[in-house]
Order: sequence, then structure tokens, then C-alpha cells
Amino acid sequence: MEQLQYDGSIEIFDVPSETKADAIPLPSLQPSFACAMQRSLAHIKDRYDVPMILDIGCGRKSDIARFFKGSGIRATVHGADLDPYSLENKDVEQVFLCDAADMPFKDGSYNLVFSQFLLEHVQDSMTTVKSIARVTAKEGLVTLLIPNPTSPAAIVTKLTPFSFHLFFKRRIQGFDGVSEDTFPTVFNFKSVSNLKRQMQEAGFKDVEAVFIPEVYLRFRLRPVLGRLAILYTQVITALKLDFLKSSVVMVGTKE
Repeated sequence: MEQLQYDGSIEIFDVPSETKADAIPLPSLQPSFACAMQRSLAHIKDRYDVPMILDIGCGRKSDIARFFKGSGIRATVHGADLDPYSLENKDVEQVFLCDAADMPFKDGSYNLVFSQFLLEHVQDSMTTVKSIARVTAKEGLVTLLIPNPTSPAAIVTKLTPFSFHLFFKRRIQGFDGVSEDTFPTVFNFKSVSNLKRQMQEAGFKDVEAVFIPEVYLRFRLRPVLGRLAILYTQVITALKLDFLKSSVVMVGTKE
């Protein structure tokens, strides 16, 4: 299995576009997801025979379930999502329709809990983080991918109406099903440092924030904008300007 590492660099892999001939190729894995999987693999290695994994906000597909299956790792993956369309998800063993702040699982049910760009949409991040902590087993790992609230992309998101978010994803990013898969962004946790504090209060230790620049992925179908975004990413990476990096992977272990 290929070792996953994220060292702050940008790598553009030769993955052809299915929608536009001159699109910038995507990395083999989105850097924030690759970072989360690196931490997840390190955690479960030689620790569990068949880890119990929860994908919160799984939607129609579960990236973590597909990754583990593709890596040949046995795991039981459940999905949790508020929207009925998630019942179409065939990657997980079972989908539970529920709010992340009030999940119907027993305490300590999961060895690994994962969410991908969910927390920026919840109305009460503290309650949601406490809910996540409750269902995480002792010494279990949580990896939460979030947009960086201080990045330019997040600031634009805060200052523009929801209709602009739909327009951007449909026309600039070329996504289908935008109306179903896009949700209002509230950033209730306010800042990365505040979310770190919330995780610690909820019962997580060794909480770490890994800042990752990947805004160029938003512009892969717009070659000029995309290459400018790559240049921007290289500059902020070289200067170690974490507050400008677009994504954050929050990692913590349940006490």
C-alpha cells in the first residue's frame, strides 16, 4: 500500500478530467483526506482486528469506506446523515438518519470517527463535538476535516449569500446535484483554536490542527484560475502562512 504523507507540497497527478479536456488533473487523493487517512491508518494498525468506523455526514458515498476497502483493510463502516438521500449510500454497512448532535449509538461504539466538511454547517458545534466524543471509544481516534475560517475562501463564504455558493459550485466547480449537496455555512465554532478547545472540553486529548492548502482544487475546471491558485498555494506554503490555508484536519484521541 502506498504510504500517505502530507508535507505541505503541491503534487498534480495525471488523473484525466472526465468533464473538460484542459482541466487541471486532480491529486490521487485530496490532500486533507490523505492526511486524515494517514492518521487513521497509523491509529488502527495492530490495534483492532476489525475496527468500528463512523462516517458522520456520509451523504451518497463514503470516501473513508471506499479508501479502506481499496486498501484491503477489513472494517465495519456505518454512516450517519440527516438527509434521506444518504440512504442511497452503498459503501457503508448501514446508514442511520440522524442529527450529528443527537446520534442513536451507545457510548463508545466506534474506534474511529470521521467527518468531512460537516462542522461548518452545524448550528451548535459544542453540542455536536460532545455527541461525537460520546460515541467514540476510549483511546479511539477522531478526524474532523473543516474549512479554515480565516482563509480567503472561508471569508468569501461568510460574506456572500447562499445563492452565490450554489452558483460557484455549479458554474465554476462544475458540480451536479448542487441544490441537494450544498448547505448553508455558519462556522459556529468561530475559529480553529476555539474548536480545539471544544474538543478538549468534550474529552479528547492530544488535539492537533493540521493546516492544508488545497484551494486550487476548486478551480480545476478553470485552467487560468487554477494555475493562479496553485501559485498562491505554493507561496503561502513556502511562507508558512497557516491562517491562509484553506483546510484543516482536526485530530484527537478520546480520553
